[in-house]
Amino acid sequence: MNNKAYGIELHAHRFAAWSACRAAFRGRTGLNICSGSLILENCGAANFLSANSLPDPTEIDASHRVWCENACGTAEHLGLNISHGIAAKLVNVYLKARFVCGGQHFHPKVSALHPPVDGILLSSLVARGIIQRSRTGNIPSWTKFDLDNYQNVIMRIRDHLGNSPMWMIEEHWDPRLEVRA
Repeated sequence: MNNKAYGIELHAHRFAAWSACRAAFRGRTGLNICSGSLILENCGAANFLSANSLPDPTEIDASHRVWCENACGTAEHLGLNISHGIAAKLVNVYLKARFVCGGQHFHPKVSALHPPVDGILLSSLVARGIIQRSRTGNIPSWTKFDLDNYQNVIMRIRDHLGNSPMWMIEEHWDPRLEVRA
């Protein structure tokens, strides 16, 4: 992405990367905008210049899994350790800033993108019965999500939304109600 002349694509990429790093890495030692940008650029999630170039909706889960695995691998190569949940939030906020909030929210490929999952959204979804607590009565923090935890949340969101765009679940995300799940 950095090999291009400065224009709106690079401008949007830099803003989306900054937003994603701030959201995913808040308060985490060693994780910053520089390392996050490298992770995003190497994981594959930042390779799309337009909504049309995103994976098809039927391929988004598989592509997302690869992006997160690559993000964790890149972080490890940099001497950092991130969970699947942190990788997913980094990827999802990046794609949200680039495409969902970039005015392409009803494009079929953008509608299929996963929403950022965090404590605010999890708490709200549990309170509304959209996500059930485990038999032990808890849900891991999004920062500790493994692939299975993450996929379970995405599946329940998708089931709840039916044919609505995935970003619509964020009607239940209200930063004024920051509580932890």
